[in-house]
Amino acid sequence: ELEEPSMGLVQDCAQRVKAAREQRGLTQEQFAQSLQEKASVLRKIEAGTLEPPIPLARKLEKALSLTLVVPVQKESAPLRGKGDGLTIGDVFRRK
Repeated sequence: ELEEPSMGLVQDCAQRVKAAREQRGLTQEQFAQSLQEKASVLRKIEAGTLEPPIPLARKLEKALSLTLVVPVQKESAPLRGKGDGLTIGDVFRRK
C-alpha cells in the first residue's frame, strides 16, 4: 500500500479545514475548485462525514497552511499465539 501506515488525521480535522477556509474568505465551491476537487467532497470533509485520504489531507495542509496528518501511536496489543484464548471446542463442549 502507498499510504503511510503510521500516519493518521488529527481528531478535529473537519473543524480545522472549515475554519481555515472561512478565514481565507473562500466558499466551499471556490476552495474545492482551487484544489481541483469536488465541492461535495469538501462539504463531506468539513461536515466530518468523510475522512480525507492522506494524499488529499496533505493537499489540504499545503493549501491552508495547516497540520492535519500526524504520526499515529500504534497500540501495542499483545499478539495472540496459538493456544491462547478460546477455541470453538471451548465454547461448544462435545457430549
